[in-house]
Amino acid sequence: MTLIMKSAPFAAETKIDGSETEIWRIAILVLAIMPAFHMVATWDADGNLTWYAHILRVFSLPVILLEIFLLIFSYVKGWRPWEQFKSIPKIIQIAAYIFLGVGFVSSIQSGNLLVLSLLNFFKSIMQILFLSAMTYTITNSPKFNLLKWHSFITLGACAYVALMVLFCLIIPNPDTFRWVERIPSATNIRQIGNVIGILAIVPVVLLYTVRERIYWPFIVAANITLLAFLMWSGTRGGLVGYFIAIAMIPLFAWKLLNRRIITTMLLTWATSVGIALALPIPAEGFGLIRVQESMKAEDVTSGRLAVWNSTIEAIKEAPLIGHGSGTFRSNMARTKGYHYNHPHNFILQFIYDWGFLGGGIAAIFVILFGLNLLLLLSASIVPKATAIGAFSAITSVALIDGTLFYPLPMIIALALIAPALAEKASRDNQLT
Repeated sequence: MTLIMKSAPFAAETKIDGSETEIWRIAILVLAIMPAFHMVATWDADGNLTWYAHILRVFSLPVILLEIFLLIFSYVKGWRPWEQFKSIPKIIQIAAYIFLGVGFVSSIQSGNLLVLSLLNFFKSIMQILFLSAMTYTITNSPKFNLLKWHSFITLGACAYVALMVLFCLIIPNPDTFRWVERIPSATNIRQIGNVIGILAIVPVVLLYTVRERIYWPFIVAANITLLAFLMWSGTRGGLVGYFIAIAMIPLFAWKLLNRRIITTMLLTWATSVGIALALPIPAEGFGLIRVQESMKAEDVTSGRLAVWNSTIEAIKEAPLIGHGSGTFRSNMARTKGYHYNHPHNFILQFIYDWGFLGGGIAAIFVILFGLNLLLLLSASIVPKATAIGAFSAITSVALIDGTLFYPLPMIIALALIAPALAEKASRDNQLT
């Protein structure tokens, strides 16, 4: 397979020796198996969720474990995050120090939720470190192949869906199983749908990059598999993120867009809709009919307005530095009777956790990060289009759900963004 890019390897000025030039292969293997690993680790087909299984799901511990492995692996191979930190503008460094201070203090003052809050705050910091590590890994891999990077993620996504299909087929007591809440790898089917919505972007990108016809049936099959499952899951947010992403990608990859891609996408959508409608749904809350009905309901926000209003009231109680990371569920269950892990809006989530000071900085960082991707003039077509598509998907869904709360969707999106940043870093190194 060939990649329609002039700078596929991202050749860079590197300090690693020949034995280490393929470190990206280890990274992509771990990333590819991550969703399926999370699925297997949280497999509980009887539907009886123990406290141990609940912790695995809520904190995404299997995902965190693999993420920590990648961070340690990158460090062993020469990644030094503080060196990257020194290269960013001073004003960003100062803002980062303020954010870290606020995040730590807000966790300290969270009372009996101190440990929980600190762990959740560290989980947030880990995502920044992960992007830094993956950018370093790709930059320092002269033989990096973007096409293989995307292909492995696609294979991993299909394996993830295949495991979920297998799980659904072997449920011992399907009539009494709590389908919406208990399919493994998340605490509800919406989280799974949001993850699939981001993963489904990748085989779309492959349509732009692969020209050999022999591979197209597999790519089309991957597109249909992921999109049909997304539709069957009834996840409105995941569908919104997916369609926003695939609308953004051709804006930056229009030179590669042709009639074959457009025709294939239209046929893929039609086939996916047909499959999703034909498949039996195990319970209410699944399927495209659910999406349609939710749009016609009196409250199209599915109760989010009430949660948002309650979150705003809670923010007023600690407006400067917030209540601390990860305290939303416990505090809101005690005061409002809500049992949500997050407020279903990343801006409210940031401000609730870290107040207007820390949360405002975090929100500005997200906005600046998106603008930085738009202004990546030195990046090639495919990496930039993919990065913008992934960023658009995860942030648009994060306005109505928790994709910036759970590690897995963030890791997938950042893995799709990292190649564009790595290419820019490589070219900057060459200029200096």
